[in-house]
Amino acid sequence: MIPYLARLLDITTTSGTLSGDWKKATMIPIHKGGDRSLVTNYRPVSLTSVVCKQMEHIIASYLRQVWDKNDWLYEGQHGFRPGYSCGSQVTTKSERTCGGMGGNKKTHTLIREARSCKYLGIILRSDLSWADQVNYTVKKAWKALHFTMRILKKGNGNTKSLAYMSLVRPILEYGAACWDPYREGQGAKEFCTSYEQFELGNFGVA
Repeated sequence: MIPYLARLLDITTTSGTLSGDWKKATMIPIHKGGDRSLVTNYRPVSLTSVVCKQMEHIIASYLRQVWDKNDWLYEGQHGFRPGYSCGSQVTTKSERTCGGMGGNKKTHTLIREARSCKYLGIILRSDLSWADQVNYTVKKAWKALHFTMRILKKGNGNTKSLAYMSLVRPILEYGAACWDPYREGQGAKEFCTSYEQFELGNFGVA
């Protein structure tokens, strides 16, 4: 199977053309929230050819190697790069903001104009406190947990544990590297662990 796919991809790249089937996509509407009767509350997702996606990954991997080798990418580019993520982007942004608060008058003025703002899903406050972000994270995780509990009320322990690790735990971990430690003596890891112990006990997983 692999030799045939390799030959197909070679012909495609050499000729510079794509198969007509590869250009077709099945559109699936994903509900983002709010009134389900409004089209604007849906996000379209395209399901395309798996073979075409594999070719895209191969080309992207090659281009990434060339970019990294020649140092063509801007250091602030965190998306779609191995070892980088939204968390690393927000951490870098926070560090630069904190540094600018000391001597950069322009940065200090911009920070004071807004009490808080959301950047890549992380709430940044003008006083550099993470209280709003932590409270938002707990509230969001709580909603996800109770939704999961209702769906898997009669599920076994393994199913509940898998659902928790897939749907709730990522909410607690996202961006945790930015606000760790939130309080003196209580880092992000300890915060998530204590929250898990309490919630898993109610969920019937512990």
